[in-house]
Amino acid sequence: MRTFLGAGKFQAASEAYDMLPEDSIDLVYREWQAKTDVDVPLPARCDNAINERICIVSYLEAQVAFRNWFKHFHSDKPKVSSDLANESSLTSVSFQPLAGNVSLTNIVAGELQESKNKEKLREWNERLMMFCNVATEKIYNVLLFPEGWLVDKREVDTHDVNGEDEMRHRQMALLRQLCIPMLCNLLLTVLRNTEGKSFDCTKLADVVADENTRVYELFSKAEGKKFFSKIQDILIDCI
Repeated sequence: MRTFLGAGKFQAASEAYDMLPEDSIDLVYREWQAKTDVDVPLPARCDNAINERICIVSYLEAQVAFRNWFKHFHSDKPKVSSDLANESSLTSVSFQPLAGNVSLTNIVAGELQESKNKEKLREWNERLMMFCNVATEKIYNVLLFPEGWLVDKREVDTHDVNGEDEMRHRQMALLRQLCIPMLCNLLLTVLRNTEGKSFDCTKLADVVADENTRVYELFSKAEGKKFFSKIQDILIDCI
């Protein structure tokens, strides 16, 4: 799954994850407890593998949440009907004596259509806000993952480290540098384009700059400069 994520093949990563038994984590614990005393912790490799799986799930959920927002924002917005193209003229006519081909029926029909369109747009905005809130929550779950996203919770004994462990650590480090800045920019897109959410970019800036999480270290110098410049532009537009 690490390879799929690195290549941006989120669907393939999701399908690979779905092939794992739903109770695989519980199964690991049960098998370990059957071999040892209850108080004996899992081996470091097993513990780290479970943590990695949870990290990947949280990332896939964040990607799905963003895509749901993106699809709604770009595909589902109510279109202004051709009947409403002349709504301003219809409104103005409604205050004038009826003349020519303008009829009361046309005016009422135009006003009803305008009312329906406003209701559809209100519902669309409510759904957009819902998708925004879900995407925000899921992305922050990754950015604020306890002890760091794709960071091992325990160290493997140096005498037991092998080539596979080293490759795994390199892959996870690269994924952190790739995926975390990407998610930050996706969240920036969501907040910028959802009405009433632009100012929430300040929280995102605080999270990235926080010395405890040190998310900013995962950005290249150019990426970080561009990211904070975008936030500055958004906040200026809010004034």
